[in-house]
Amino acid sequence: MTATRTSKSTLADRIARVQGLPHGIVLAVVNQLFEELRSEMISGNLVGFRGFGSFQVRAYNTARGHFDKKPKFRASPSLRRACRDMPIESPEMVKSCGPDLSDRLADRPSRSRLPVLFD
Repeated sequence: MTATRTSKSTLADRIARVQGLPHGIVLAVVNQLFEELRSEMISGNLVGFRGFGSFQVRAYNTARGHFDKKPKFRASPSLRRACRDMPIESPEMVKSCGPDLSDRLADRPSRSRLPVLFD
């Protein structure tokens, strides 16, 4: 499984095909969704999508003693489980973890080969 970037246009194209709607209309809705998400975050509001996660802007103290703000995404428990259960078979995915972690991941047995401890 190779990680690829997905654009708003690609998302709109997939939604349009599945729903049988014109690409232009779906793209306008996707663009408006992201604009509303951006606007809510800039206003300081938490934006949450059940089963996906939440977005908000958080303030933190920098090393120089100044406060800065960054957008923060917190994945929902179901999304975290789905990501955790993804197979790590892609060499690009393992290399992107760093040398120490990639060595440990390469030696890790896949979930399907773990012994059954309880029946």
